Amino acid sequence: FVLLANMFLIIQPAMLYLKSAKQARSEAIRVGLSLEMNDEGIVVSSKGESIDFKWESGFRSRIVPGIIIIYVDAVRGYLLPDRYTKENKEKIVAVLKEKTRVSLL
Repeated sequence: FVLLANMFLIIQPAMLYLKSAKQARSEAIRVGLSLEMNDEGIVVSSKGESIDFKWESGFRSRIVPGIIIIYVDAVRGYLLPDRYTKENKEKIVAVLKEKTRVSLL
């Protein structure tokens, strides 16, 4: 029982920490992502590569104090903290309310 408890209380969190530390040092994370909204959807780009998500694919979004969450599919989502949206937050929220299913908290 003690060994099983240690796996979930000590070993698993330590492994997650090490994995996230390695990921944070990667070039892709340090460069960051750029999100652009247009009439067709959202374009996510980083280091010259980009991917398009069309509005027709049925996005969901959640607007909570301090952050906007855009779910582009069942696995992938993008977080937009207020420090990055600043003066454009009202425009972003208006577009998301028009183009996606929005849940407010």
